[in-house]
Amino acid sequence: ALDDVYLEDIANEMALASQAAVARFTGKEEYKFGDISKEIDARAKTAISAFTGKEDYQFGDITKEAMKRGGDAVKGFIGKDEYQFGDITKTVFKNIFGGGGEKK
Repeated sequence: ALDDVYLEDIANEMALASQAAVARFTGKEEYKFGDISKEIDARAKTAISAFTGKEDYQFGDITKEAMKRGGDAVKGFIGKDEYQFGDITKTVFKNIFGGGGEKK
């Protein structure tokens, strides 16, 4: 019987700790289904916006910004003056398997 009380106390402490962690993460006292996902989405959008300098994300924005920041290194790796989608993958395969990256 004493073990049951001890386990119940541990379970209650764990529940309170998890509720506190969720409240800290979401900034909300009361949890509603989806709050964690919404907070993750908001944080991801904020991080992407900070990285790209754009308010609204469009496919390719992260790659474009990475190219601006590290373009010379990428261009040196692929051996071309202009990057096109797939160049990094083609260069990796060429370096591993040799040849020009032709499909067989």
